[in-house]
Amino acid sequence: MMVADIHITGKIELTCDVCLNQFWGKSDILQRLIIKFDDEDSVSDLTDEIMVLKKNEHELDLANIFYEYITLSVPYYSRCEEQGINVSCDQSMIDKLNSLNSQDDASTDTDPRWEILKKIKNNN
Repeated sequence: MMVADIHITGKIELTCDVCLNQFWGKSDILQRLIIKFDDEDSVSDLTDEIMVLKKNEHELDLANIFYEYITLSVPYYSRCEEQGINVSCDQSMIDKLNSLNSQDDASTDTDPRWEILKKIKNNN
């Protein structure tokens, strides 16, 4: 049996979900992989942390393992100010988004059918 402590560091290019600015975010991955030697493919022992290598094999392909670790380390929600390295959101884009939100708030003309439904709800 072998135990591999894997440490991957680097930078990942991300896109901010708020301002759509591209920025570099840090990636620091620490994982442990257990490699068991066995003559048979024992499927019952396989997990994300355990890999089975046949006794007559002498090479171990870790490319897919590294790819999975890196892919799973990418944040689901990325934001310049939180994951970026000395980066802040694009202020012109934030101003544009705020102006669009204020225009939506100003146009409160609603469909009269919705008003009738609101009255029905209030009566109950």
